[in-house]
Amino acid sequence: MVMVRRRRLADEMNRPITIADARRFWLVTVVLAWLPIAAWAVGLAVADFEPRDFRAGVRLGYLLEAAIFAAALFAVWLFLLLATGSMSNWFVSDTFQGDRQDRAIALSYYTCAPLGWLWLPAALGLLWLGADQIRARGLLEQIELIGLIGPEVLAVVLFMRTGLGAFFLMRAVTHCGPGRTFAMCVGLPLSWALLALVMAMIPLAATLISLAVLSFR
Repeated sequence: MVMVRRRRLADEMNRPITIADARRFWLVTVVLAWLPIAAWAVGLAVADFEPRDFRAGVRLGYLLEAAIFAAALFAVWLFLLLATGSMSNWFVSDTFQGDRQDRAIALSYYTCAPLGWLWLPAALGLLWLGADQIRARGLLEQIELIGLIGPEVLAVVLFMRTGLGAFFLMRAVTHCGPGRTFAMCVGLPLSWALLALVMAMIPLAATLISLAVLSFR
């Protein structure tokens, strides 16, 4: 079984593949992963918005809130882009040269594929929304609970699957030693956590700028 897997990976490394095609796949996957998150955020924001509250006296505040909201959505997209793109750095190996190194990097871009399924937890969240609107008891309460907890659990599983997929593919493609294996095992989730912290600074900066603008009124 192990030999079959190694043979398949060797075939993948020798197949015609370009970094341009792999990057297009990566960019499309990032957009597909971001769209359901953005759709839920926009939907909840629109549901809470009352047009009659958009008065002249508070209009600037609403516009600044919209700017903060847009900054948060941009931060989520940028996090997905950088987090998945950074995995290619682990596929760079001194033992590869030329086209073989390019193919290894190209393969790394396909490891983001599980995130293309983020629409599934977003759709699962509709169970919570539907059951909450009905305000029913019994079985629908259980459905509401599944719709409330399930999306978060499934989203975590998809991110873990992405990281583990990159980890095992990197080991098989680069034939690296235990040191590099351990470095990726620790470094990848740590880099994602630090990146999430940095991306959180984008809406925070937008909030501070908005407060500064409001202070001059």
